Amino acid sequence: MNAKFLLLLVLALAATNSTAADAVTDCDRLAAHPSDPDKLGAGAPSKTIDLPVAEAACRRVIADDPSNIRAHYQLGRVLFYQHKTDAALPELEKAASAGYRQAIFVLGFVNYDGKQLPRNDCRAAGLWQRSIALDHPWTGYYLVKGYLDGRFDACGVKLSEKQLQDYLDLARANISVASSAGRVEALEEQLHAGKTGREAESSRPQPQVTVTPFDPARYSQQVTECDRLASHPDDPYKVAEGREKREIDLPRAVAACRGAVAKDPENPRLNYLLGRVLGYSGLGDQAIPYRQRATDADYPQALFVIGYITLFGMNKQPQDNCRAGELLRRSAQQGRLAGQFGFPRYALQGRFAGCDVVVDIAEMRGFVAAGRAQAGGDYYKTLLADLLDEALTARSASAGPE
Repeated sequence: MNAKFLLLLVLALAATNSTAADAVTDCDRLAAHPSDPDKLGAGAPSKTIDLPVAEAACRRVIADDPSNIRAHYQLGRVLFYQHKTDAALPELEKAASAGYRQAIFVLGFVNYDGKQLPRNDCRAAGLWQRSIALDHPWTGYYLVKGYLDGRFDACGVKLSEKQLQDYLDLARANISVASSAGRVEALEEQLHAGKTGREAESSRPQPQVTVTPFDPARYSQQVTECDRLASHPDDPYKVAEGREKREIDLPRAVAACRGAVAKDPENPRLNYLLGRVLGYSGLGDQAIPYRQRATDADYPQALFVIGYITLFGMNKQPQDNCRAGELLRRSAQQGRLAGQFGFPRYALQGRFAGCDVVVDIAEMRGFVAAGRAQAGGDYYKTLLADLLDEALTARSASAGPE
């Protein structure tokens, strides 16, 4: 019995166990959502819930049966209504991970809504693509609405006209007129009004982008003291044996790299190395212009590293998701393994939502395939490639024809 089969078996058993609780509990009576398609009982509108009592009831159910994913969702619901966001999220995540479709939808909604969490349209889209695959009615409305309003334009989400109509049909067939309050009907008009324009846009040829590979021969490849003291072990264009941070004599390396850059100021490798050791020395503000020179020259290691620290605002590099996305994508285009895996990962998380960064499923598949080839059979890198491929395939399948 292979490992993959065992993993699938474990997940199947977990899902089975998590939905086994089918007895109506006080948590169901007090905290179920009226539009939850899997609720037991009538459900309670938010304004009618005694929140502390409902919270206590759901906690008792979970204490008795931790596998009751419906109760985890309902606990998350009443915690959110009390603005206990940090406590609510793990409950919603647990229920969503177990496949409870109302939890998947609601987790998407709180990311889309942006009132208690920072707005993350791409995370919402990814979650709703899961819940629509489970025929969750209100997902049919919100996924179509968000798509037509352009909220998912930066997320690589592409829905066909048939998918849009099918999703809206699901909503219309399962949401009562009273609950809809005219929203589903208005969305139907919006869908039909924009159909011609969307079809024309989808048929328009997309511009091709030519990437010029980094050419190290344009710069001196002479080994300097800076290279000996400060090269990164993973840098594909290093000219000396790399050193981990803990192995670097930082004062000596900074002095050597300052001297090397002074003699060869346009060399992106040396600028990257000076930026590296300045950053390690707590002088990240001084490193910024050298980092910039290296990325301007498309030095692959710099594109990834500076992209990464820009994404998280590390080492005194100003945090900027959009700039980070541009740099990480360029590092992937330049063949940097970390970028080939890193860019798709962060793009799928929705970190570049609202940016002008190109997030294209086909391109990201190409990045992962190139990274897999570089991995040379390494188990962990290959496993990461497998996980990324699965995530991209799921995104593509739920988004329709590319």
